Amino acid sequence: MALNRTVARFLAHGLAQNAIRPGGEVLELGESIIVANASFSDLIDEVQAYVPPDRVEEARRQAEAAKTNKALYQQAFGPARAFFHAVFAPSAYVAVELGLSPRRYTLDLNQTQNIGHRFDYVVNNGTSEHIFDQAKVYEFLHEVTRPGGLMIHWTPGLGFENHGLYNIQPGFVFDLAKANGYEIEVVGLTGYESYEPFSSADDFKRVLKKSPSLRNSLLCSMLRKTSDRPFCPPIQGDYQGGLAAAYQLSKAQRSYKVDGRRNLALGRPALQSSTSKYSYDEAPARDAQGGCNGFITGFYGFTTAQEAEPWWMVDLGAMMPVREVVIYNPLLAAGDLSRRSAKLRIKLSDDSVAWKTVFARTEGEAIGGADGLPLRVPLTDQAARYVRVDLPGTNVLHLDEVEVY
Repeated sequence: MALNRTVARFLAHGLAQNAIRPGGEVLELGESIIVANASFSDLIDEVQAYVPPDRVEEARRQAEAAKTNKALYQQAFGPARAFFHAVFAPSAYVAVELGLSPRRYTLDLNQTQNIGHRFDYVVNNGTSEHIFDQAKVYEFLHEVTRPGGLMIHWTPGLGFENHGLYNIQPGFVFDLAKANGYEIEVVGLTGYESYEPFSSADDFKRVLKKSPSLRNSLLCSMLRKTSDRPFCPPIQGDYQGGLAAAYQLSKAQRSYKVDGRRNLALGRPALQSSTSKYSYDEAPARDAQGGCNGFITGFYGFTTAQEAEPWWMVDLGAMMPVREVVIYNPLLAAGDLSRRSAKLRIKLSDDSVAWKTVFARTEGEAIGGADGLPLRVPLTDQAARYVRVDLPGTNVLHLDEVEVY
């Protein structure tokens, strides 16, 4: 991929900010070459103020030697490797590409890949936009970076019509960093004439007003990996930050058991003790229907107000043997939503007036739900027309789904 003065200007900014420090192993995604409209001297001029003179001179020597090296690899890639020597002083360098070449990983990053090695610097050199599965490629970059290592990206941001499969929006860097706990060392837009840093997803508007030429620019960033936790694909900032609880729930793992038995509660009339402004509907019968509609969403299907001994019940339509009640709790722990139903009770009735308690939970820990761990309460020698779930004391009752078998 292309090395030019635009990219060199961005790397110079990283050197000036001390984000790039000499030494360490480098993996480059898309092996770079110096493009025809630039030269090694052009690139080294951009960074030499931030590089020790002896390293600059060694890089110049390497670039000159590459021109007459009989190895075709050195003729093509040697000057770019010499520039990387000036910038990174790497202890080792290797690239990921689709083309065949010595000392190179040939990988399709639309597939999950494991190369068995981690690096101090991972450089996404205008390559990720050519790969369809963006989640796979950014997960790969995450996995091959050591904790404490630096991921360096320059990708099409604004403009660049018909280059690659994607342009990256300015806010992407901030969403990616927030989802994965990366420290943002450097982020900015760079074009043929200027480099301008910005500090938030919206701050790029100020940059464009200051430098209109950056309407055709690369989005450049340096992100430091802070931990070894698994990669988390981001969701755009309004959802990830402004709706943090929903974002948490959206990431929850779900597992559903296929049960061939007839669910006696499915679609039956239901009722609850009250509703609140957080209910689906202000009418108790309509809100209560969310507790037996067959959709296990991970959130609550109905909710009462906060009150003394809140309850929900379902009418099975006739006296039925009741052998098991399965209760799905909301998965969301924020605000103790999941813990509120910890001490629930199950009651049965023939007429919805006289109730018999057949189960009372005393544990304080939350029960599960769409994660595959609902509360399953087996019952012996029980029959009823009405099944009720309630809570002792003053509380809010909200459940995802109630099944009766």
